Amino acid sequence: MLGEAMLRYKHLLPEKDISILDEKLSYKCVLLSEMKATASYRNSLCRQLINSGCKYFMAWGTECETWHDSMDTAVLEKSNYDEVPADEMVITTWHDGESIVDVLRFAKIDACKSYTDEPLNELLVLDTSEQNRKAVVQEYFENTR
Repeated sequence: MLGEAMLRYKHLLPEKDISILDEKLSYKCVLLSEMKATASYRNSLCRQLINSGCKYFMAWGTECETWHDSMDTAVLEKSNYDEVPADEMVITTWHDGESIVDVLRFAKIDACKSYTDEPLNELLVLDTSEQNRKAVVQEYFENTR
């Protein structure tokens, strides 16, 4: 781990428009997916993440591989399906069959640099569960070593 990781948590309501981050900065994102989403919603959310500075995207839970593919497609769309410049690359992973603790550990310990080796200390957790799990996610994250 490069520096002290900072955690931001957003509880997402299904299919609602959201504002990801106000300022544009490089960060990593964990999506905790507990719902099926339409392609339109997935694509919109992935475009918002890219446009707000997401450089590392980790999908966990329901349809996590589909979320991963949607992010990859959004990156390609932004470059008009040409070669993606290194500074616009987004590393993507999906974490099917892993626990939330495992994916948060991966985000905190392993996903510490962008494709261009830029340190990523800001973590945004997007959670689509029915219940707001901010306190639980924060505890898991803080206790990860």
